[in-house]
Amino acid sequence: LTQDEIVALSKRHSLYEWSAQNAVDPIPVARAEGVYFYSPDGTRYLDFSSQLVNIIHADVKVGPISIQGLQQGGETLNISWTTSNIGSADASNVKEVVYLSRDGIVSANDIKLGEFTHSSIATGGSSSANLSVMLPVDALGAYQLLVVTDVNNLLKETTAGETNNQSQVSLDVAQDY
Repeated sequence: LTQDEIVALSKRHSLYEWSAQNAVDPIPVARAEGVYFYSPDGTRYLDFSSQLVNIIHADVKVGPISIQGLQQGGETLNISWTTSNIGSADASNVKEVVYLSRDGIVSANDIKLGEFTHSSIATGGSSSANLSVMLPVDALGAYQLLVVTDVNNLLKETTAGETNNQSQVSLDVAQDY
């Protein structure tokens, strides 16, 4: 596209904030890189318009896990934790899964013990979860009990926000007698 075609299309299809729409004289943009954009003739501009964008997103974080009950194969454990929303938007239908893992990394080798769904967690708020689960009869030895939030990856968290979606606690399971 030529510069004139870019400007014509931009005027026809864009809404400009804080401007009388017929008075705008947009700069044609051919490409962008970092905080700069370039016109078709190669002129480089510093993009100050990016300050107009306010990105909001939920960021759910699983807190410490509490376990009550006999840590023995075939026995019931009562597990509780709190999930906080430290992001800038409300989170709804936040699904969490509890796993029994040998290495603390979610994989197909882990045992799914149960799941919990928070209907809503407001921005800056938190929601408690309680789950009763039965340890497998043949479980024995050192495990990590994992709580993973947003397991379906439905929330639009930032890359950094995805790093706090799991909490874990060590568990030493005795043999079932």
